[in-house]
Amino acid sequence: MESTLTDTLLNRTLGALELSTFITSILYGVTILQTYIYFHQDSHDPVWLKCSIVCLWIFDTSHQAFSCHSSYTYTVTYFGNVIALNNVIWSIYAMVYLTGLTDLLARGILCARIWKFDQKAHIPVMMIMLCSVGECAGMIAFAIKKEQSPDAQFIVARSLSVDFYTGLGFGIVADLVLAGTQVVIFYKQCGRIKRTKSIIHTLMLYSINTGLVTSLCAILECITWGAMPNTLVYVVFYTVTPQLLTNALLATLNARQDLRDAAKGGSGLLSIPLSSIAPSSAAAVVTIGGSHRDKEVDHVPMDFKIDRMDDTF
Repeated sequence: MESTLTDTLLNRTLGALELSTFITSILYGVTILQTYIYFHQDSHDPVWLKCSIVCLWIFDTSHQAFSCHSSYTYTVTYFGNVIALNNVIWSIYAMVYLTGLTDLLARGILCARIWKFDQKAHIPVMMIMLCSVGECAGMIAFAIKKEQSPDAQFIVARSLSVDFYTGLGFGIVADLVLAGTQVVIFYKQCGRIKRTKSIIHTLMLYSINTGLVTSLCAILECITWGAMPNTLVYVVFYTVTPQLLTNALLATLNARQDLRDAAKGGSGLLSIPLSSIAPSSAAAVVTIGGSHRDKEVDHVPMDFKIDRMDDTF
């Protein structure tokens, strides 16, 4: 009976730490690939954005290093010492700090892109940033109070559930508002050109996936934190959340070139039928990115607009 109980506790504590390390290692590999693709694209992003991506990569690399350190400490250094599994080591605190900073920076970049797309969305942007600051502050307060407590055990952290739930709650609200704001803005930009609609729908799917996946991880984290008080199962969801948000941001940035190519078409020309705009059988061919224009329309009122996708996405 005692052996079975010990095995169960190890699976829910040491096993959870090992599983989180495996998952974060896979996601870190994806982050490296995404970062490599970003800096090898012919983009005209401002310097502050490129520096922010570098900072995110540094945060993610440090986060992965601390994750590996904690896994090594509990599995090798504390090998055979079941009681030591209850102690919180310094790399766990470091991951808490980095998670708050990573989420804040990633959402800040996404908010900057929303603001560039629609400067009237100041209320949701302020709401997202305030919630992100609230999440970061809540998690940092949780880690500081835990470090200052006389007993450095995981079970003692349950007394700080208010700070933990507050930080997670702010994060969930920020992700949902972020996804909803982007979907609404993109939906308003849907024009009557079929190819443009397809691109906007793709961007909407990116936005929905970004908010839903991270929010789902945060909700599962809340559930496991409250339902499994003597385990570390919640760590699996907590450690992957910042990496999911970082990879979602990089995926949207790296997909811009493909979306631009899709908008231009194989020949770089975007053909727009004008039969639905004016009673005429003529057609206009507009060259994207060049100075050549072919017009076969005389005095046809054209009620549409083509924006530069470099600035939009």
